[in-house]
Amino acid sequence: MNAPPLLLLSEDDAAAYVRSRASDIFGKGRGVEVISAERLTGGNLNFAFAITVELDIGWGTARTEQMFFLKQAPPYIAIFGPEGVPLTQNRIRVEHAAYCTFAKCLKGTTVERAVPAVRYYDDTHRVLVVDFADICYVELDQQLGTATLSDCDEEVRRAVNLGGVGHAIGCFLGHLHAATHASIGENKDAALALAQEFGNKDMRDIQVAYVFTKCFEDRVAAASAGLDVTDLLVERVDALKAKYFDASKGECLCHGDLHAGSVLANIFPSSPNQLQIKVVDMEFAVYGPAGLDIGSLFSSLILAAVHASVEAKPSRDRACTIRRLHDCTERVWRAYESIMLQRGVSAEAVRRISVDASGYAGVEVARTLLGFAGKRSALNEFSVEALDAAQRARGLAVAQRLILEDAGVELVLAVLDSAGV
Repeated sequence: MNAPPLLLLSEDDAAAYVRSRASDIFGKGRGVEVISAERLTGGNLNFAFAITVELDIGWGTARTEQMFFLKQAPPYIAIFGPEGVPLTQNRIRVEHAAYCTFAKCLKGTTVERAVPAVRYYDDTHRVLVVDFADICYVELDQQLGTATLSDCDEEVRRAVNLGGVGHAIGCFLGHLHAATHASIGENKDAALALAQEFGNKDMRDIQVAYVFTKCFEDRVAAASAGLDVTDLLVERVDALKAKYFDASKGECLCHGDLHAGSVLANIFPSSPNQLQIKVVDMEFAVYGPAGLDIGSLFSSLILAAVHASVEAKPSRDRACTIRRLHDCTERVWRAYESIMLQRGVSAEAVRRISVDASGYAGVEVARTLLGFAGKRSALNEFSVEALDAAQRARGLAVAQRLILEDAGVELVLAVLDSAGV
């Protein structure tokens, strides 16, 4: 029996798709009106829509308006179109599994609601529907951009609580990594199953090519931009690549692509204790090295510091921006380190994660400033297109230090302070 043809969704199709499956998505017998389906831009791989609906709330005629996130994985990289680059649709299966597994790992922790709830999964048409964060949640890369504007007022500066966001991300990663870390005896059987379920070879191959390989192949072009691709640097990158690529040597379950665009942060929390983040876009989830997630996140903060050297021109504004980015970075690590140690990961293992994180951060900064990050976020595009040669070279010098020196998170904090000078 042949499978039904894949329905590739437009905005009109997405709205009709949700209407036709409303009872499966929102529950049988519940009144649902689909108000709109808005295509979201900014990603590379998939079709994504914000779906706004009106739902009965269970009594009388009362209704509430809510938003949901619908993602579809076409059989190609979305930004290149159907005649462009083919890509496995299995990525949406991995993402669905990641949402479910992450939620189990975080249950009972302070960050159990950091993963949006899955509403519906359609393996035939490769569609995933999850809860959409409310309007107070904005992509962290957009907040990092706001944090560097010299003319933004004090109310906005206070509202973007980067320190609180950093603490929440550190807690999220600490609990996720500790719950699945292979070094903890009770996790060993589960670790073998997770390594198989999240081998994710097709998506791992993409990262190996575009994060760890292509950007370092043309040594002349890299040198002209300010990165000296020495044999030693290639050796260090290859070691990080090997640790990432081999699922059998993985440490824990990882998001796999945790840049700032994968984190939605609460701009206006009602209290300091309110959950600060939502984490999305898990199609690169792997059982791999813990430092990968930490390093990827740190790379976004370092790039924001480089960004600050362009926009926050007065030295006082630039210094304020760097302090806030430094605080965010430090709070990520302190929360992460504390949870990992409390949950039984050894101090030596945490130290190695710190060293790996600085290396992975350096690789991400280098490939972004060399123009190999794709259309990932406005922050990254800005970093490449608006920097002058000296600013770009300074950012690449930071990347080079992070890759070559085994100094860990303390080096990340030190170079972050110098990145926006």
